[in-house]
Amino acid sequence: MKKNTIFLIIAVCAFALVTAAPWVLNLTSPGAKTGDTQTGEIRELAKFPTEYSNDFFAKVNAYVNDHSPLRTSIIGLVNTMEGKTREWYSKNVMIPYVERMFRVEETPAPPDNTVEPGQDTPEPTPTPDWGGLFGDATETPAETPTEIQTETPAGSETDKPTEKPSGASGSPAGHTASPDVEPHEHSYATPVVVVAAGCTSSGISTEKCTVCGESKTIVTEPTGHDYTVTRTQKASFAHDGYTLKKCSHCGDVQVADIVLRTSVPGFYTGRTPIMYSGAGFPGIHNWYFYSGDDSIGYLQGDNAQTESEMAAWNDTFTDLKEQCDKRGVNLVVLVCPNKEQVYQEYLPLGLDLSKSDEEKRASVMAEYMKKNSHVKYVYPLQEVKTAKILYETYYQQDTHWNSVGGFVGAMSVYRALGMPTTGIQNVEVIEYEHSGGDLVSLGVGPATPYTGYVVNYKPEITVRETFYYSNTVIGGNETPSGELKIYESDSPNKHKALIIGDSFRHAVGNYIAKDFAKVTQAHRGDFETYSNYVQDMTTGVVSPCNQQVIQNSLRELGSGDLLLIMAVERYDFGNEQIAWAISQFMKSM
Repeated sequence: MKKNTIFLIIAVCAFALVTAAPWVLNLTSPGAKTGDTQTGEIRELAKFPTEYSNDFFAKVNAYVNDHSPLRTSIIGLVNTMEGKTREWYSKNVMIPYVERMFRVEETPAPPDNTVEPGQDTPEPTPTPDWGGLFGDATETPAETPTEIQTETPAGSETDKPTEKPSGASGSPAGHTASPDVEPHEHSYATPVVVVAAGCTSSGISTEKCTVCGESKTIVTEPTGHDYTVTRTQKASFAHDGYTLKKCSHCGDVQVADIVLRTSVPGFYTGRTPIMYSGAGFPGIHNWYFYSGDDSIGYLQGDNAQTESEMAAWNDTFTDLKEQCDKRGVNLVVLVCPNKEQVYQEYLPLGLDLSKSDEEKRASVMAEYMKKNSHVKYVYPLQEVKTAKILYETYYQQDTHWNSVGGFVGAMSVYRALGMPTTGIQNVEVIEYEHSGGDLVSLGVGPATPYTGYVVNYKPEITVRETFYYSNTVIGGNETPSGELKIYESDSPNKHKALIIGDSFRHAVGNYIAKDFAKVTQAHRGDFETYSNYVQDMTTGVVSPCNQQVIQNSLRELGSGDLLLIMAVERYDFGNEQIAWAISQFMKSM
């Protein structure tokens, strides 16, 4: 037999052995019959079809998939590795992050020999450290005075009976009277409260002697909080779990018993590799995500700017700030986080999430501006991530943040301005059933119901829409749209605000309209779109177009007013572009 023939036979046998080995190992290896426990599948594996039908080949394909070599072992190994990875991520990343947001302060035990028999040491009181994320503190502790009592202590050099005229009787030690008053024991009237004691602050009262008028100051102890449970949320695939408590005295809010949704058993079951559909991709538990406009690059940290690019942006923003400063206008630049950054736990497999938030483009730019600029540049990623413990901050099947996310964004703008803020835990949030969103319209997946929210912020303030136009004229008549709005309110703050941005501005402008007397909000694309007015051909009424309205609003801005330019993270370059255009216009005003 020729050598080539022998070699060919050996090669064919070796190939057959290698091909068959996985099947043999799959049948003989321990656990080969326990696919349900290893893969998490509760179903029967496909059977080989015995009769021909229209879906015969589909059934054969399903049979091959379900009985492929070492399938159970491979899936079990993948599930084990993923489970351990998620367990490490939850333990070393998410839980420490939440603990930093909600610090627990321990009440110190009293010194030795100060606890009466039968009296227990106070238990540690969990106190939320919002870190300025959710709003200002509801109570400012009063400073404890250093002088507690003005009465002269017994035993001191001055604690001697004062010499009195002849015939005067003595008085007990420590109780001296004025020259016109006989020595006596002080008789104090009912204390007069100067500063009432708060939950965490001391109170101050004064007592005055009814005989000689001598007074003393008394410091009373803080009353302590009186918490009652106002809301509980059980951890599920859709929500983090927590208990919300509110003090009946001062309104302080405490968040306790936090259980992350990712710790719920089975949260990651069914997490499949990323599959694009339309302009996005589905995640787990009916969450949809956007893939356009380099959203993946922002998520993975692939598109960070260079030092020179960030410096150029800073120059543009600084130039606009100088124009605003000349008029006393407050400038804030807001970057709204991409949804993919906030809800990474719902993402499918196959994305590189190895970079931390701090390493990605938007965070790097925000940090650069913090260190190298006087421009108020806001990127509230951590704020919306923390707020979602209480309520979701983005729509489940839409690219935009919801009313809660917009509220947190508005408060982050106020914080940058030094204005008073309100915490999301201190406002009424109304839940309703919502369905669908723009990602459904883009073909990512079907619409399913989920929870929507309405933030009832400052209901006592009335807001009116006074301008509601678009640039489209149909049949000679103006067609209204929501792209450009002017609000007027009875807010005690009589300043004006102009908001120029993309569609994320809607959820922010609704709240800013409660805190400014007049607010104009417009899409940045309308700033240089038209230069003429729109005339109703039927009535002859002339209305200014969007561009004219925006330019007029800029001319109106003065000392103490607000110019807010904002863009979602994936359009962050839009902020730089509109900042340049507005700066040029303001120079020509």
